[in-house]
This record gives sequence, structure tokens and C-alpha cells, in this order.
Amino acid sequence: MKSSFVKLSLIAASLASVFMFASCNKPDNEETGNPELTITSPENDTIKVAIAGGPCEITYTLKNPVEGVNLQVEAAEGIDWITDIDLATEGKITFNVASNEGQQPRETTLTIQYDYIQETVVVAQEGDESALDNEFKASVFTGYYYGDRQKTGTANYYFYLSDKGFIDGVMMEAEASYYLIDLYAPTSEDAANAFIQEGTYTFDLESTKESGTFTNLCCLKQTDFSGLGTSYDFEEGTLVVTKDGDNWNFELTVTIEGETHHVVYNGAQSFADLSPSDEWTRPDGDYSAVTGDMTITPESVSARYTGFEDGGNLAIEFVQGNTILNLSFMAANTEGTMIPGRYIVTGTLEPGTIEFGTATIFFGMVLESGSYLLVDGQTYGFISGGTVEVNQTAENTFSFEFNLQMEGQYNLTGTWEGPVEIQPYEG
Repeated sequence: MKSSFVKLSLIAASLASVFMFASCNKPDNEETGNPELTITSPENDTIKVAIAGGPCEITYTLKNPVEGVNLQVEAAEGIDWITDIDLATEGKITFNVASNEGQQPRETTLTIQYDYIQETVVVAQEGDESALDNEFKASVFTGYYYGDRQKTGTANYYFYLSDKGFIDGVMMEAEASYYLIDLYAPTSEDAANAFIQEGTYTFDLESTKESGTFTNLCCLKQTDFSGLGTSYDFEEGTLVVTKDGDNWNFELTVTIEGETHHVVYNGAQSFADLSPSDEWTRPDGDYSAVTGDMTITPESVSARYTGFEDGGNLAIEFVQGNTILNLSFMAANTEGTMIPGRYIVTGTLEPGTIEFGTATIFFGMVLESGSYLLVDGQTYGFISGGTVEVNQTAENTFSFEFNLQMEGQYNLTGTWEGPVEIQPYEG
């Protein structure tokens, strides 16, 4: 029995020694573990840099490095103001930040990668706000949504950022400033509640009307104590639109006569819907209107292009004594001659149509536009429907047959035949 006990003891001792040997010799991967990358500075993962720029550094610790794997650091694509990234010193990343010559602060992200581990550090540099020549806080937003009048899928947003707004929605206040922006952006699904989407928009001196731009119609209008205004054109600039909850933020930075203007507005967007429509609406306000059917036999005619950017749209004025019929043709022609055809009165602004008549009315003044009849310089018949037949009867000679509707209820008829010479646009 004693002999058996000794054998069992020897076996147990042998097993114990094997176990101890195994436990003291772990596999390499269990001993080293997975790599661990920790950014030790900056503590909040953001480096703040002064306007002047200069050298910067990031410190880190790396545990359980993997053989053959190197640390990598990259700046965001297109960033050229961060240079000389250096990883030569273990635990430290150094780089240089260029001086910020602009007025606006700027920031970017550095991506630090080791194997499958990725960390980021934000580099935020101050802007030289003292270089801003003019700071302006707008409190009033006045906008007009014209929709996609060019049929390109891009809508026109025409608005003012001002400190006083408009009297009766039309007249500028005295001693006030108005920054006018004529901007093109994606169309709004609901024209009655149009708004400009978040994004950065760029001043376009060529006025291509591409989405994401604002045109050379943009300007600063300033009024004196009597309400008389002076306009100053934009030369370059950007508009940044952001949203914070229900609040919209507009930040406009533009150059005017060599000086930088920084304009901010915080509040709601509000656009009056002036997008194309096939329904005529009577102008708001009081004015003297025709009260019955009329016939016109013009004695003379003059025609002119209404804008070099409008593809040859025409305004033709037919005159009979103290009666003037002004028709706005959407002719889409730049060859200096009338295009025969049947023109339908509508508000769609499509080629082959005649534009509705309308007006802006304030303090008894009527600012008419589109198509209208004017009698004795004071009584209006705004064209609300109908057609005009145009036929060519000889070289540069045309006949016009009017079958029009005024004020939504009265008829206007008549004919005219003769030459039509189109004058150049005078903008």
C-alpha cells in the first residue's frame, strides 16, 4: 500500500510541475495584448491656434505595438494651412499651422491611425475679426420667392437683410441699410412656405444663376435722413446659412468698394410667393380700374427687349391717343424680330405666353408690371387672360389681333398691323 501511495504522489507532483510550466509560459499574443493608442494632449481633443499660427504638437501613448505597423497622421483633404507633420519622436506628433490671413475662424480635423485604431484631433484657428471693416446685425428679413422661372430646376430667392425693413412692405426707411441678395438654390416644395436650405452660397459676378450662387444684382442700399438711397455693388463674397432648432442663421461676408462687410441675421425666413402661376390675382391696394369692355385701334407701336438674360422676352407698347396697351411677351427670341403665333395670357412665363398684369401699390402710387392697359395715365386694366394672334404679313411686318380679358371680367379687343422694330435692352 505504501508503494502505491508513493507512485500516486510522484504522478501528482509531475502534473503540478507541468501545470506550473504551462502557466508561466503564455502565448505571445496573450502576453502583449491588443494595441492601445491614447491621445494625452490636447485633453479635449481640440488644439486652439492663434491667428499668427506656428508650431503645434500632439502627445500620445502607444501600448502593445504591433511589429511592422506604423503610426499615420493625415489632414482633411484640401487643407493646405497645416504643413510639416513630423512623427520622428515617439509619443509626439508635431506640425505647423500657417497664419490665418482671412477674417473668419477656420478649423479642420487631423486623423491619427494605428493599425485598426483611429483617433481625431480638431485644429481650430482664430480669424482676424479686427480686419472686418464693417459689422452689421440685421434684424429684418424681407424675401420674395420667384420659383423656377428659368425652368432649370433652380429657384430664385430675392431677399433683403436690413435694420429697419420697409414702409408698407415697399418703401425704404430713412437712415437705414439694406443688403440685397439675389440668390439661386434648389426649389422649395411648398412655394407658400419657401426657404433657403442650409449651405454655403458664393457670389457670382457672371450671374450664371447656377444653384448655390448669388448674382451681380446684389448690393448694399443705404438711405439718408430724407429716405433717398445710394447703392453699392458687391464685388465678392459668401453667404453661410445654418439652422439651430427653429432659428435660422445667415452670415454674409462680402467686399464692397474694397472693404469687408460682415452681416449676421438670426431669425425666421419669410418669403412672399411670387412664383409662376396660371391664376391671375388682383393687385393688393386701391387703384382706378376700368369698368367695362373696351376696343383699341393702335396708332403706333414700340418694342424692346426686357432683359439680356431673358432669352429675348419682349415688351410691346401699343398707343392710341391717351390709351396705352403694354404687353409682355415671353417670346424667347434674340434675333431682333417678332415670332408669329398664338400667345396665351398666363403667369407661367413659358415661351409663347403673355405675362399677367400686376402692380405694387403704396401711398396711392401704382408700380405696374407685366401686361396692362393704361387710360389717361391713371386708370388701369390689368390683363388677366385671353390671347393675341400674331401673323407675319410681309418682311418685318406683322398683324396683331387682341382678344384679352382685363381685371378678371372685362373684354379688350382690337387689331393692329405694321412693322415691329425691337430695340435693345437698356438695363
